[in-house]
Amino acid sequence: IFFTINKYVRWATGFDICQTKRIELYRVPDDEPDYRSLDDLIKLFGVIEELQDKVITAILIFTGARIGEVLQLKWKNIEVDPEELRIFFKTEKVKQRVIRKVKIKNKIAIELFNLYSASLAPIDNDRNLFTRKYIKYYKSMKGWCKDAGIKELHPHTFRHSFASQLLRQNVHIRIIQIILGHKSPATTAKYSHASDEDLDKAIPVLNTDVKKENTDV
Repeated sequence: IFFTINKYVRWATGFDICQTKRIELYRVPDDEPDYRSLDDLIKLFGVIEELQDKVITAILIFTGARIGEVLQLKWKNIEVDPEELRIFFKTEKVKQRVIRKVKIKNKIAIELFNLYSASLAPIDNDRNLFTRKYIKYYKSMKGWCKDAGIKELHPHTFRHSFASQLLRQNVHIRIIQIILGHKSPATTAKYSHASDEDLDKAIPVLNTDVKKENTDV
């Protein structure tokens, strides 16, 4: 809706709202790849020093949640035990609010969350989990990418990468749809990205199937 309004304002006045620096931070650059390998994400994670930023990034990597959803989490949306971290995200839909539960079982992520929780005790369940603002996180990410030696990425890239990794592990697209909170599987399909490695692996499979069919004939 915002960008539709911007087109009208630009037509009527010649002023582009999206030229402001603040708005640009919320847009995914057109030339930015949506998918990154797990190796790149691990490199990025490794250079982050602030505990709060490490926890935010871990949640993005292991849940595929939107950055806005993560920054709006409250302590009451979290359940944790030694084996897993359970996070309850609220998905706003027409005339209803859907709660989706996503589990994190990565031990490092759980340990980091426990350290973060302990550093803030006592905790008010109705308060936000994080104090970090989006713009601060986004700007910091540019420096992290540089330090990690990887191409600059956008917070939404974590979501695309999460979906792509699950698809490569043969997780059914319907399950990924539920985890991401998409209303339609068609939306989820847009989050999948085939790498050159995926294509190279697919070609021998196709050739083998064709050969078998010819043999049967």
